[in-house]
Amino acid sequence: AEKGTAAAASPNDKWLPLGVFALVRNEHQHPQLIMQLAVNQQGVVRGNYTDEVTDSTRPLHGAVDPKSQRAAWTVGDNRFSVMEAGLNNLTQSEATALIHKNGTTQRWLLVRLSDASQSDASR
Repeated sequence: AEKGTAAAASPNDKWLPLGVFALVRNEHQHPQLIMQLAVNQQGVVRGNYTDEVTDSTRPLHGAVDPKSQRAAWTVGDNRFSVMEAGLNNLTQSEATALIHKNGTTQRWLLVRLSDASQSDASR
């Protein structure tokens, strides 16, 4: 995650959108945390993290490890919580995300939002 935070993004970079995901603890939870993820050719991850409860959006920064093909990122200025998921898993409709925080790891679920879900969530 630190490599991606420190990496400078050029206006000429080509970005591949990975998708827009709801971040939930389980499939029964109403999504309140939304993430938009993209990766460039150098493996730098960028996007936005929106908390619909507080109506705030923060940038996210990270990178893909070329060996493991795992994407790791942080949100805003918080360097103590790191989220990660397999790059290939981010192409699926659902993916497990690991959140490392204060020496513990939690499993959350990333659920891909369709265009219809995105417009519903913004109402």
